[in-house]
Amino acid sequence: MNNFPYILNKIREEIESSESKTKLEVVALKNSAMEFFTVEMEAKQKLIDDIQVSLDSSKELTGVPHDEYFHRWARADLSKLIDTNDEFQCELLKEYLADNYCIDVDFENDCVTTAEGPCLLINHEGDILDQDSGKWVISKRDYETEEERNALIEAHMEKTGYFPSVISVDYHGNAYYVSTIVTV
Repeated sequence: MNNFPYILNKIREEIESSESKTKLEVVALKNSAMEFFTVEMEAKQKLIDDIQVSLDSSKELTGVPHDEYFHRWARADLSKLIDTNDEFQCELLKEYLADNYCIDVDFENDCVTTAEGPCLLINHEGDILDQDSGKWVISKRDYETEEERNALIEAHMEKTGYFPSVISVDYHGNAYYVSTIVTV
């Protein structure tokens, strides 16, 4: 018999009855819950690895609230890991995946995301922003063809020693990866 839901419910009940407990006691209970939760997730490592592989291979991009960087996203059936109707388990899973895998969970959309970090963004007019420095590094006036643009991007990356993802953003905010590798 799996005692996982029962034990987490007991810990949650103790936390919820924490009016008489100190903040340190509540933190200790939450840490205890996370330790127990971690053991359960380690037993489900294959499922987490599958989610990680799906996310790493995804080419789908989205914006998320409160983050200036684009996120890669992938669908995930999180009900294989936890009871997604249990708010406490959802909170623990979010914290566990963020802390251990840099994965953000979006239960509302049944997906997981991970931040791309600062990128080179090509806007709908063709100008290129280096998100790391916050500067527009290439103007549409600097090139005429896609090949020239890609060569300028590659030269910029070589010069800075920084090789981020390159993302094109259209007028409507849709984002797509761009390969700038010049083939000979």
